[in-house]
Amino acid sequence: MPEKFTKVLIVGSTEDRLREILEIFERMENGRYNIDTSLDENCSTQGSLEGINYDVVICDHETPSMNSLGYLKYLRSIGFTAPILMIVGKQDQKLELKARQAGVDDFLVRDQVEPLLLDRSIRFAMEAKRSNAALLASHELYKALAKSSPIGTWHTDKGGETLFMNHIMCRMLQIESQQEISGKTYHQFFTKETQKKIEQESRTRAAGTVSSYEGKLIGKKGRNLDVLIAGGPFITSDGQFNGIIGTFTDITKIKEEELLLSEAKERAEEATKLKDKFVSLVAHDLRGPLSTMLSYLRLVRKEQDFDRSKKSAEYMKTAIKTGHGMLELIKKLLDISRLKTGKLQPQMKFFNLRLPMIKVASGLDYSAEKKGITITREIAKHSRVFGDPVLIEQVLQNLLSNAVKFCGDGDNVTINVRETDVITISVTDTGIGIEPERQNTIFDYEAKTSTTGTAGEVGTGLGLPLCRDIMQAHDGELTMKSSPGNGSSFCLTLPIRHPLVMVVESDDAHRKLIAAYLKKIKADVIEAVSGDEAIRIMETDSPSLIILDQHLIASEEDRFMEEVRKNPSYRKIPIVAMTGGDEAEAKEKDYVAGASDFIKKPFEESDLIPLVRLYIG
Repeated sequence: MPEKFTKVLIVGSTEDRLREILEIFERMENGRYNIDTSLDENCSTQGSLEGINYDVVICDHETPSMNSLGYLKYLRSIGFTAPILMIVGKQDQKLELKARQAGVDDFLVRDQVEPLLLDRSIRFAMEAKRSNAALLASHELYKALAKSSPIGTWHTDKGGETLFMNHIMCRMLQIESQQEISGKTYHQFFTKETQKKIEQESRTRAAGTVSSYEGKLIGKKGRNLDVLIAGGPFITSDGQFNGIIGTFTDITKIKEEELLLSEAKERAEEATKLKDKFVSLVAHDLRGPLSTMLSYLRLVRKEQDFDRSKKSAEYMKTAIKTGHGMLELIKKLLDISRLKTGKLQPQMKFFNLRLPMIKVASGLDYSAEKKGITITREIAKHSRVFGDPVLIEQVLQNLLSNAVKFCGDGDNVTINVRETDVITISVTDTGIGIEPERQNTIFDYEAKTSTTGTAGEVGTGLGLPLCRDIMQAHDGELTMKSSPGNGSSFCLTLPIRHPLVMVVESDDAHRKLIAAYLKKIKADVIEAVSGDEAIRIMETDSPSLIILDQHLIASEEDRFMEEVRKNPSYRKIPIVAMTGGDEAEAKEKDYVAGASDFIKKPFEESDLIPLVRLYIG
């Protein structure tokens, strides 16, 4: 096999310098080098060496016609990767630093250069270059594999700082690149429980073994992800812990589906219990009233021959009262069934709580007055809530009628609304109160909680459990405090939410004036200068009310009303059109198109706000 020669380029400043270096090569015991020489002035033409394949370059630092460092930078710029050795007159740390930056691999002091030293330096530099090239290729392969991986990859040093992460990992963390988290350790992106698990697994497992476990990742924007972590410690060849390397798979959707399945299972189990409860109620609670009603109707039929009018009227009154009780029980059973099975969905909207509260209280005034009970109303003129007006009214009706039911002559029932960090509606009475043993089960369907009122009123025992479910469907709560002989207090709490109103108006000054009016009544405002912009905004933000200029609607090129009314997601949003005059024909057209109301420009705050409150409370 022919001997392989190492091709060397020697760059010198003078013929004498070239000759000195060549003589060192001639004194070497082997002849494995194929040497070319070049004077500095020839190298200064730079392009003359492009494309020539050398295994090593030896450069004399003292080059009068050009800076040797500039030449070396040029070599590296054209893709020359072979080792470069520089011969210098004396050791100089500043020169060495600059030369390293220019691409020099090793240094030799001119007076100390001998054949053996030069031979070893060349071989060492070439071997180091090959090792570095192999390491670089391995690193690039690792990065390529990580980048093409469909799962997240994260490599940290032993202090926890990031050495590398792929684009999938960046996406999970909601960042553009790993530079965004430079200087931060991985601990900041996991929950405390997950941090402990990673530390435990990474420091206790042996090198080459991989553990797999679930954890929670915290994104830059605060969004938590459920992840499956597979990885372990990065151990050096001498057995030292040197960091962590792992893969991360986003299993958030899987977890959400598991939660949905679990909730569906719980609902099914609860529905089964409810079905059993219904069967029990039908078998017992409905059988009794039905038997009573039928018995009285039979008596009416038998009493045909004596005192028919008086006794029959009494019997019929009792039968009708019993029938009403059955009807109320059936109604509540149906409401519970629909709410539990999801067929009864709250129709959420903003409304003024004062209206249903006054309605319910007024409806009970006569019954309360007959029993000598006073109903006190402590309700602000504007008490905005977000919920289903019909269901909230049903809850208020149940609580207030219960309060009247369990109060007597001289007692007082107070209905109150207050706003802090939540909206609290309380119904408090000074009646007979609730026994301690019944207080723990008063919201349970399974418990028999119905009791007779102070005037003999009866109930189903299902009202309070139904009220609790309605409040939970509103992300709210229903709580109770009671003391036997001192009355009871039931509290409804609802989260505070602000309505979002979109103002579509091309006149900047007028648009901002309307926004200022709306913010005074605690409404959030988004602005749009055109119908097209409004439609784009509504793709991500759904307003509770739209206020827009009528001329915008009438324009041929703008199909705002049509777009809003044909989209099921926007169809129920009320629209108030601002008109420039009477324009009866235009009003009629817009009303047909879907406008809910109108306001004539120019208008004052006192004109706009009452109209807006009709739709957002």
